[in-house]
Amino acid sequence: GSSRGPQSPEEIVDALERMNVNMLYIIGGDGTMKAASAIQQEIFRRELHTSVIGIPKTIDNDINFVPKSFGFDTAVDVATSSLRCAHTEAIGAPYGVGLVKLMGRESGFIAAQATLSLNIVNFVLVPEVPFKLEGEGGLLPALEERLRNRSHAVIVAAEGAGQDLLTASGKTDASGNRVLGDIGIFLQRAIKNYFSTKDMNVTVKYIDPSYIVRSVPANTNDRVYCGLLGYIGQRTGLTLDLLAHRSFGDKGSFLPSALISFTQIGWFGVGVAMFAIPVAGLINNAVPMWALIVITGVVMTVTAYLGIKALAVLGSIAVPLIAVLGVYSVDWGINEVGGFMNVFAQNPDKPLTLAAGIAIVVGSFISGGTATPNFTRFARTPYIAVIATVVAFFVGNSIMMIFGAVGGAVTGVPDIFDVLILQGLAIPAVLTLGLNIWTTNNNALYTAGLGVSNITKIPNKPLVLVSGAIGTGLAVWLYYNFVAMMNLLSGMIPPVGAVLILHYFMHRGEYEENARTEIRDVNMPAILAVVAGSLVGIFVTTGIKPVNSLFVAAIVFIIADRLCGNR
Repeated sequence: GSSRGPQSPEEIVDALERMNVNMLYIIGGDGTMKAASAIQQEIFRRELHTSVIGIPKTIDNDINFVPKSFGFDTAVDVATSSLRCAHTEAIGAPYGVGLVKLMGRESGFIAAQATLSLNIVNFVLVPEVPFKLEGEGGLLPALEERLRNRSHAVIVAAEGAGQDLLTASGKTDASGNRVLGDIGIFLQRAIKNYFSTKDMNVTVKYIDPSYIVRSVPANTNDRVYCGLLGYIGQRTGLTLDLLAHRSFGDKGSFLPSALISFTQIGWFGVGVAMFAIPVAGLINNAVPMWALIVITGVVMTVTAYLGIKALAVLGSIAVPLIAVLGVYSVDWGINEVGGFMNVFAQNPDKPLTLAAGIAIVVGSFISGGTATPNFTRFARTPYIAVIATVVAFFVGNSIMMIFGAVGGAVTGVPDIFDVLILQGLAIPAVLTLGLNIWTTNNNALYTAGLGVSNITKIPNKPLVLVSGAIGTGLAVWLYYNFVAMMNLLSGMIPPVGAVLILHYFMHRGEYEENARTEIRDVNMPAILAVVAGSLVGIFVTTGIKPVNSLFVAAIVFIIADRLCGNR
């Protein structure tokens, strides 16, 4: 069925109980996902065995933690047609202006993506970025300059843009959303009024495709995406902690949840200190280091709790920036020492062994890597999930390691932040690393909250605040014990991943929807495997820690699983 407007979660769950529904699929946007959360909480309160699966369907693409919702590609395809028409109209008359209003109440993804797909748009207005009409930096003076130089212009505005410039009606629609003012009509009138006092005969062609953008059938990309997402959600749709319920048991899953949560809180603390400590030194402690740590921790924790949609935008800005700065840093380092062969010519006072170096590198991403089911469960296909994971953790992580290694070897300092400052890139270093740490810490708290929630049965969001407070409080200690933490992680986390993977492939039937297998309280083979692998990873000094721990855990699990008759 379908619904528009507020509904009582209690009544909905009453109906689910009455109709004996044990799996509810909810399809929609951010408002629908909030409703799904409310329904799940009511189910949890009643201790019912009913699954709630949220399928992200919104053309606005504004659901947090979902890189792309289906419907978005189709909306952008249709929107680009309107942009081409606006451009044709604009170049067809002297001082021609093509003005297009696209959908997007709270986010400008359609407007931005359609603009990026074509090289014909001159101004794009989105709800996330305020703008003014006149004065320095105003839209109208910039438009005037564009028209005088090129004789035409195309403007794209998301429907939620510039609402601070309009008079609020105070009305709401059936779903409780405020009724927006018409930014398209407002801009059309403002442009005409502005140029009526100039010696320019401006022609404005206004196009409002409105519901044409959302009422067309899905294109090929969205059909494939929708089908695969529904398939994966039906077959698994499980976070790391839910997977652990199957492989470790209901209570046994507390072990991997605790390990992953502990490490992710640690990563959050390291990230907070990694930003606050160098910045404090850069400004000569004009703001005390402890104050910067508290401010950084609070801001990152609050944004993770609120699920700020702009974090996705921050990530899309931060990753290219760090790539550009990294390439510059490597080039600077090579030139500084007269060639690549001279980069690692000098030996450090206390060199690491190859095994120790590998352990630290693996430890730097193994915790996040083990938590990938929390995010790849949204992937369109298993193939895409694997490719994305390989690219992110092996290709992307390796490139970042090269950036840091070259700069560190040339300058003799261990922190990429300090390397960039020595290269005269203080402000880009603060902005770029700040954005990267911010987005990474948001995901760390999300994962930590899921793990602690699995143990305590408390909803995830309050635990995000608790995890953020703990990480912030331990930030300085974690920062200065970073290498020790990496060594510990490299021995303890790989066994968890080994058990999760082996259990899935050895007992795939238990992951099917109609599986009748009762989940036990504790799956001892899994516990034994993690304990044995961790002990070997921590205390055995021969070989490579993460490889040792992973293989021992795998062997112990396979043997113990067979001996216990889990076939």
